[in-house]
Amino acid sequence: MKKQDIKPVLVYKYASLQLNYVLHEQFKRMSDLPRIIDSHEAVTYFQDHYKSLSNAQEFFSVMLLSRNNKVLNVSTIGQGNKHSTIVDISYIVTQALLTGANAVILAHNHPSGNHFPSDQDKDLTSKVQAALKLIDIQLIDHIILTSDKDLWYSMATAGEL
Repeated sequence: MKKQDIKPVLVYKYASLQLNYVLHEQFKRMSDLPRIIDSHEAVTYFQDHYKSLSNAQEFFSVMLLSRNNKVLNVSTIGQGNKHSTIVDISYIVTQALLTGANAVILAHNHPSGNHFPSDQDKDLTSKVQAALKLIDIQLIDHIILTSDKDLWYSMATAGEL
């Protein structure tokens, strides 16, 4: 695909910043984007996203969703060591604002294989939820993945969100 063949679907212009949102080549229209209905679908989507990432270190990702839970973007915003990763909450908020997202799902992996959230995970989730709430964007879930595809944790499913 040549660069001139890529046409932005959404264009957001700000004082000194312009963001062109381009659909992945497999999607012809916004209506073709995958829709997340529940935590199981989000987990499947994130597991596919994490396939190319190492299980030896922790990664943190953000899924940005439209008003009807269509996946606008998934990006890995943190890469750490086998015990932790640093997450910049302002970066999550900025991505959500610039893509026009209405909702966010967080995900990260635990290389240790422990699928339960740590106190730090819970604290981060509360801070992100509070920051997004200020700009009227909903935090739908925070998912913890392990190398075992059947062993994961959803804070929403557990009633923690």
